[in-house]
Amino acid sequence: MNETALFVRDNGIGIPSSDWERIFEPFERLGHKDVQGTGIGLAIVKKIIELYQGRVWVESEPGEGATFFFTLPLYGELAGVPVRQEKAGS
Repeated sequence: MNETALFVRDNGIGIPSSDWERIFEPFERLGHKDVQGTGIGLAIVKKIIELYQGRVWVESEPGEGATFFFTLPLYGELAGVPVRQEKAGS
């Protein structure tokens, strides 16, 4: 199956590898009282990506920010379109 992969990188506080799976659970917060949120956003992202038969995961180091990856399958004509890479802001 052809798929496309995308990622979003931040420069936040980072996430220890022991918490990588936990952050995709509904209402899961890692105990950072300084960071606002309900803990539902990444769970929703995971559910939507999986509904489209994709995958989502994170790679991170504490103090280094995080990179969130996801894949989505390509169907029909899109499966034959060459990939074009662009940098943000171009």
